[in-house]
Amino acid sequence: MNTNTTLAMRKTVEELVREWNMATHLLRTGLETLTQAEAHFRAFDGPGAHYDLCLFTHHDYSMDFDRKISRLKAAAWRYLIDRIELKKLASVKRAGEIDRQIAEGTDLPEITMDNLFGWLESLDGQAKRFLEEAIVEVFEFLRPPSRHYKTNSGFKVGKRVILCGRVEKAWTGTKFRVSYHYENELRALDNVFHMLDGQALSAYRNGDLINAIQDSRCGTGETEFFRFRCYINHNLHLEFRRMDLVQRLNEVGGSGLPMPGRD
Repeated sequence: MNTNTTLAMRKTVEELVREWNMATHLLRTGLETLTQAEAHFRAFDGPGAHYDLCLFTHHDYSMDFDRKISRLKAAAWRYLIDRIELKKLASVKRAGEIDRQIAEGTDLPEITMDNLFGWLESLDGQAKRFLEEAIVEVFEFLRPPSRHYKTNSGFKVGKRVILCGRVEKAWTGTKFRVSYHYENELRALDNVFHMLDGQALSAYRNGDLINAIQDSRCGTGETEFFRFRCYINHNLHLEFRRMDLVQRLNEVGGSGLPMPGRD
């Protein structure tokens, strides 16, 4: 091997050694930084948030910052909205709009105290109107158009009602849980009955009814306003304990319906 070839190889090998050492240094510091970042994300310790706020998931192996931060921001907003009980003030429609905005992950504001409490204050100022909207929404879903169940009336809410698809079996045991797709609906139902009775809203984020259903050992129980029974066919049977409030719900929610005997 001549001298020129030896020098060229030595230079190339030296460069590779330097590249290796630089790579391992950057990898070490990068992994340390990622570990620190995940430790901060673990502060979001609500149900599901720990997984959603992992830097890498089986849905997201991307190293693209913009794509990753968009997913993480949506998960963080979802947790923060639950934490400050923002949707408790919203009607079913408004809560659905919040859910869709987060699910789409587009045009979400930066996570700052000003934006967080600005959003809360904007809803708080409209809370009475949103709850009035919720009365009409609750009246509508309590009188489903199907006549399959004789318990349900097409014109007014009666003593009992059957709501289809609202519950499902929990992972273990004999317990039930409310279907995620109907949490906003049952939360609004609970809010409306509290409002019709002139009470403050439930102390529970999701309302007394959802809380009682998911705490029940066998899917039966009662709250101040409802008796309930859950069935494995996903139906929720509700009995109303305060018919004076049901009457008020019918008067307000059904004011525009052509009920029998109404001019």
